[in-house]
Amino acid sequence: MTFEFLIFNAFMKNNLNAFSKNQLLYAFHLLIAGALCFLLLIGSTAVQAQPFQLRSPDATLNIESNGDFKLRPTQVGLPELTSENRDWWSVLMWLPDPRGFLGKTVEVKAGQQAPRYQSLPNNGLRITYAELKQGDNQFKVDLTIDITVVDGAFQLSGSVKNRETNWVVRSVKLPDWQGLTPGPDAPELFWPVGLGQRFVDLKTFGSRGFSYPSGSGTMPWFSLTSAKGGFYIGSHDTVRAAKRINANYDSGKKSISFFFQQHPFCKPGEEFMLAPVIVKSYTGDWHVAAHFYRSWFDKQIKPVPIPDWVRLNSGWLLTILKQQNGDVMWDYPSLDKLADVADAWNLDVIGLFGWAHGGHDYLYPNYIPDPLMGGTAALKDGISKAHKKGKRIVLYANGQLIDSGTEYYRYVGNEVMAINEHQSPYTNAIRKFHSATPVTFVIACNAAEGWRKKMLELAEQANALGADGILYDQLGVQGPIMCFDTTHLHKSPATAYTTGRYEMLKDIADHMRKINPEFIVMSEGFFDGLRESIAYNHGWGEGYNFSNPFTAENEDASDLVSLMKNRVAYPELFRYTFPEVVSTQRHATPMQDRITANFAALYALRHELESRYRADVRYLLQDSIPASNAYADPAYYTPDVPMMQQTVPKVAREYMHQLIDFERKFSSLLWEGKFMDTDGFSLESGQVLAKSYQQGNRLGILIWNFTEKSQTASLKVPGYMLKEAQEPEAGKVSASQPIPPQSVRLMVFEKSSK
Repeated sequence: MTFEFLIFNAFMKNNLNAFSKNQLLYAFHLLIAGALCFLLLIGSTAVQAQPFQLRSPDATLNIESNGDFKLRPTQVGLPELTSENRDWWSVLMWLPDPRGFLGKTVEVKAGQQAPRYQSLPNNGLRITYAELKQGDNQFKVDLTIDITVVDGAFQLSGSVKNRETNWVVRSVKLPDWQGLTPGPDAPELFWPVGLGQRFVDLKTFGSRGFSYPSGSGTMPWFSLTSAKGGFYIGSHDTVRAAKRINANYDSGKKSISFFFQQHPFCKPGEEFMLAPVIVKSYTGDWHVAAHFYRSWFDKQIKPVPIPDWVRLNSGWLLTILKQQNGDVMWDYPSLDKLADVADAWNLDVIGLFGWAHGGHDYLYPNYIPDPLMGGTAALKDGISKAHKKGKRIVLYANGQLIDSGTEYYRYVGNEVMAINEHQSPYTNAIRKFHSATPVTFVIACNAAEGWRKKMLELAEQANALGADGILYDQLGVQGPIMCFDTTHLHKSPATAYTTGRYEMLKDIADHMRKINPEFIVMSEGFFDGLRESIAYNHGWGEGYNFSNPFTAENEDASDLVSLMKNRVAYPELFRYTFPEVVSTQRHATPMQDRITANFAALYALRHELESRYRADVRYLLQDSIPASNAYADPAYYTPDVPMMQQTVPKVAREYMHQLIDFERKFSSLLWEGKFMDTDGFSLESGQVLAKSYQQGNRLGILIWNFTEKSQTASLKVPGYMLKEAQEPEAGKVSASQPIPPQSVRLMVFEKSSK
């Protein structure tokens, strides 16, 4: 019995005399139809453009009748967002060409569309577009954009549904908003390139962007912060998909525009859910934004376990045994001596690059123990002797390069290489020496089944040789390459170097941990999405190295402090957001001066020396300081010769040894404690840099005097009592005495019982 018939019978009992049965049935059809229409109307207020207002705890977002967006913080004086860009989103339609050409593209923009607005429950708004038009083109694509309040922030999400026959929805820019207008205080921009960048003067920012995930786009968020607070703008994408984040500073308007570009590659008949873009107003400094992203991120990923030997390692000696041109600098029997060199510099790990028959950057992905360097037995024996001297060994493998001159490429290349939309491979020529021709490489696809198998075999081989880990070079650096090979495991071209990379590395890490719980997977470079697989990474990019900006003529400490305060490289950003990540610094020289070593100590970056050329070996074994022309033949990333010339090798070695002993003594704070940046204290005075580390009820504040003069520093640490002050060279010191030039001091505090 239908619901309609039940209502009709109930009504008939009371109204039989007034109407005939047919008349009543017809009347009830009308009544029910009208009631349904009314319920739909009040439940879904779809209307043409009208003013809407959404509120978060910290701001109000107004959507005007003409389509303008105005976001005003509740607190006066914070940056405001005022967007008057009619093209606040765009969709790139793509008609592929099966012949391997680029095909046709049409960019559809918001300004030419006819949106419908619908109120959503709990303070939300849905904007829908039934079809997309651009000029004479009309596309059967449904675009839905939801603006809601989630976790106290405005969230823009939605979907794209492709009803076309041949066209593909290739990318979506959302939102292309303009006008982050600063309040009375000039804001600073915090930008996640490498370990981080900070732009104190926005005029120096100009227009720039980064691709996530990559070493140049390590987190998908940025913030604009003034003295009282700012805006957090980020992508909360559970699958960590490929995206482009762009921002532009208009010095005339003193405003910033930005957009997030996603790459759905939504084919006919498919629907793609847009990754949420979050805009949040907040009070406080940039640390608030970092906490907001981290609190969301922790719900998405279970990080890989980090063995104690990684957490407590001092750094590594990166060593190329055999170069691309066949030059052998260390053979397998000399690994015993190499362990002594690492010990002289107080380093715990040795990274063996160029350890196979092809040497470094040649014959990849084949890594065969070289008979000319001693063969497999000698390599195993050399690793064993290094272990007996307390050193850990990590073997190198490139995670994406295939030497185009190998039989592997000839017979397997078609199945594993990444293909561009011209149906051609991506190539990369690496020239290491002027006297040798470059080697041409083809880039592999992380989602190719054969390549995953090869990378896993290399990890198993490294473990069988006795190594403690394997480093996959470039996999923490490379951006999201688009692969158009339809036989690979990636769902779309854009997921080859996102989901494909995540799955490959996680599968290897999980597999190897079952075989050997102490075995780790390393990467060159790092971004947040690798936390589920990479236990240790070799630093790459902004903030991992320190270039001395000072000259001998510049003796004014205030000028030095100004340089440091206004520096663009800002390791604090990533280190504060992900303090558990263990990274080496990046230092392509076989020694360190004091400023380089102290820089690494301040940020708990593990120290690095690199031995890659003949002159490096002579320096490490004989204290032979290179002449200016010592690196005339190497064509790639040569050492810092002036640094090597300005410090006596014995002096450099002794200081680094003392500094690492000092870090090891306080490892519970500096290596195992949580990097807190400036949380927990304030620097009342002093021309120095200071960072805090927390472990239980203890707070360690490491102070770095980077100047050439002694400096005093006054700290205010509420709720804590000073227990001791220590320096690497002097040991225990008085907290009130000046900090020597180019030195560090650790102030250890304990939480007060009061």
